[in-house]
Formats: sequence, C-alpha cells, structure tokens
Amino acid sequence: MAGFKKPMYYFRKSLWTDEPMVKIDFNLPVENQTDHSLSVPAGLACYTNCERVEFFQNGKTLGEVPLSADTRIIMVTANPVAGPIKAVGKRGGKAVAEDKFGAGSARR
Repeated sequence: MAGFKKPMYYFRKSLWTDEPMVKIDFNLPVENQTDHSLSVPAGLACYTNCERVEFFQNGKTLGEVPLSADTRIIMVTANPVAGPIKAVGKRGGKAVAEDKFGAGSARR
C-alpha cells in the first residue's frame, strides 16, 4: 500500500512469469507459530525463476548457486556494506537477467 514493490511481489513474480527475472531485495523474516523462532532469517534474498544465480561483489565472483525447488528463494550471504552486490540469473548456462543491490543501484 506504500506505492512500491515489496519483497513478496518479486517472490510471486518469480513463480508466475516465464520471463527471466532476478531481484535482490530485503527478506522479510517469517516467525514459526509453534516456538516463535525465525524460520526465514532477516537479511537479503534473491528472488528468481532462473536455474542458477551467480553473485558478484566488487567485480569478483562469489560463486553460482542453484535455485532451490523447496524454497524458491536464494539467501544472499554477502554483506552490502562491503560493496554493491550483483546477481546474474542463468538459464542453460547463459546470462538472461541481472540485478544490483547497494551503492549506485536504483532502489524502488
């Protein structure tokens, strides 16, 4: 209702569209109802419908991560304070989508 796209928008988009997409955004924590622990920790997440995502920070690769069929969300372990994070979504080994989070990237 605030007029900008929220993390769940990107999660749903990754499920409902065939157009390649990748988005690094804040991950909203999810509280377990039984013990009130966090089943999904707060931090950054990558929402995508690509087979794999390669992460970069300060021009160096942080490695490729396959998309989990269970959660459909890739947790981003890089610290954005250390520099901008770039995600490159891949299908069939080819780059098909990218997003950047941090300094110099347009947010919302």
